[in-house]
Amino acid sequence: MVRLVFSVGVLLAASFVAAKDGTCPADTPVNIKAPHPNIWAPLSQQETLDVEKWLYQQKDLNLTLFANATLSDNSIWLIEALMPNKSVALPYLDAHPPKKRSTGLDDRAGGGGAPARFARAVIFGGGYPTPFVQELQVGPLPISGETSCTPLGSLYQNSTIPGVDGDGKIAFNSRTTYSIEGAALDTFVVGFMTPLKDATDDLFGGSYTGSEDDELIYTWQGPNSYDGSWRRYWLWFAGKGNGAIYLNTVGFFVQVDASGTDASLWSVRKIVYNNQVFTSVDDFYNAWKSGTLKKGVKPDLKDSKWADRNHQGSERPLDDRATPRVTSFEGSRVKVDRQEQYVEWMLWSFYIGFNRDTGLTLWDIRFKGERIIYELSIQDAIAHYGGNDPVQSTTAYLDRHYGIGEETRQLLPGYDCPLGALTLNASYYSDSEFNIMPNAICIFEQDLQFPTSRHADTTNNWYGSTKGVALQVRTMAA
Repeated sequence: MVRLVFSVGVLLAASFVAAKDGTCPADTPVNIKAPHPNIWAPLSQQETLDVEKWLYQQKDLNLTLFANATLSDNSIWLIEALMPNKSVALPYLDAHPPKKRSTGLDDRAGGGGAPARFARAVIFGGGYPTPFVQELQVGPLPISGETSCTPLGSLYQNSTIPGVDGDGKIAFNSRTTYSIEGAALDTFVVGFMTPLKDATDDLFGGSYTGSEDDELIYTWQGPNSYDGSWRRYWLWFAGKGNGAIYLNTVGFFVQVDASGTDASLWSVRKIVYNNQVFTSVDDFYNAWKSGTLKKGVKPDLKDSKWADRNHQGSERPLDDRATPRVTSFEGSRVKVDRQEQYVEWMLWSFYIGFNRDTGLTLWDIRFKGERIIYELSIQDAIAHYGGNDPVQSTTAYLDRHYGIGEETRQLLPGYDCPLGALTLNASYYSDSEFNIMPNAICIFEQDLQFPTSRHADTTNNWYGSTKGVALQVRTMAA
C-alpha cells in the first residue's frame, strides 16, 4: 500500500474558543472561487472522449477499437492531461496572483490567457512489423482544426532495441500489462494448468482451469522486462477467497515467456515447487505421476478465517465503545473551489492535480500569496522483495509502472480520514475506460497531539505551550 500524505503547513495557535451558542456548526468547507483556472487539472471525461474519438480518426495511426483489438493490433492504452512546461506556466501564474489582503486571500484576480492545453496519449503499437509503444502529444484542446499529434520523445532516452528508437518510442516488451494482454495470459495459463489438475488437486487441494469453481488463483511479480528484448512473468498461485492473496500462497511458481505479440509462441520456461526446478510442464507432471516428486506440506485451502478482517475471538474490554474522533467545534477552516480543485487554509493555498502514473500532485503552493513550491508529488515508489523462492527473490515493484493513481481507492470516512473531512474525486483513463474514484482525496486539519513550542521562564515566572495543527492532504493506493 502506498499512503500519500502531504502536510502543507503548521499553524501556531495559542488558545481554543468554544462555540458561541453551544452548538457545533456544519464542518463542511467554505466555498470560494479560485484566482484562476487550474492549468494542471486532469482531462474531464468529455475532453478524454473527444481526444479518443479524434485519435481513431487519424488513419496514419491505424488504430483498432480497443474492444476489438488483440495484442497484434494498434490500440490506445492511456489518455491524460499533459502538464504545461514550467517555463510557460510561471509567466501566466505571475500575471494572475491571488491579491494579498490583510484579511487573507479573499479578493480574486481574473483568469485569461492560460497556457494551451494538451493531452498525452500512449499507443500500444502491436500491429507494426517491429512492435513498439509510442507516446504522443495531442492538442491544442479542445479539439479543432488546429489539433495535431506529434511524438512525445523529450521525456525518454532512446530504446536500444533495433527498429525502436527516437520519437518517444519504447520497446513493446517493456509495456505495462494491459487488459488485452491479461486476457491472453489467462487463456495461456488455463492451457497449461488444466492438464495439471490431478497433480494440483493432490498437492494443494485445488486447481486452476478457468472455472468459477476453481480453488486456486494466480498473480505475477515484476519487473517483466529490463531492456525490452524479452518479456517474462513469474506466476504464483494461492488459495481463492482467503482474504489477501499474499497471505495464502501454496508454493507453486511458473515462469512464462510472453515476448512478442503472438500468444501461440509463448512458453513455460520453468516450474518451481518445494525447492525443485522443472524445465517444462511435462517434466513436473511426470515427476508427480512417477512418485519422484518431493511433496511439501499440503495447504488447507478451507481455513480462511485467519486471513480476513472479521472480528475473531472474544471482545476486548470496552471495545464496544466508539473510538476517538476529530471534531471541528466551530466549523471547518478549509476553503475550496471544487470545480478547480483549489484549496486555501490559514493563508496557504494550492491547486490539486491527479494522474494515472503518480496519483496526487499539489501545484503552486503559496503562503501569504508567495509561491513556496511549484510542484509537489511522489515520482515513484519501489518495493524490493527478498526471499528463497523465485518470486520473492526477483520482485522489485516500481509502483509508477502499475499506476499509483490507478491503484488509488475511495477513502473510508472515519477510517482512512476523519468524518467531516473535505473529499474530492479523482479520475484517470486507461484500457478504453474513464474511471472515476469518488472521494479518493481527503483534506482535513489534524491536531498534531504535541505542541510546536513549549518553554518556561523562571526569571519572569511563566511557562507556555503553543498548539500544533497541520493540514493533511491524503490519498491511499493499495
